[in-house]
Amino acid sequence: MSSEQYKAVKYAIEENSDLLVALPTGSGKSLIPMVAATVTKKTFVVVVPLISLLEDWERQLRKAGM
Repeated sequence: MSSEQYKAVKYAIEENSDLLVALPTGSGKSLIPMVAATVTKKTFVVVVPLISLLEDWERQLRKAGM
């Protein structure tokens, strides 16, 4: 896990406010809410602007057994 991912997961777990994560393509943004939701059992909302990205998210979540 990169330091940016770690910071975002930590913030998502510890804070009670909105979080916007802007990282380059391929940097593992999808992992952030998956890890945070798994650790805390909280619900996270992810805004996905394209159908192809939504399909990719669904594929990753199914692969992870979520």
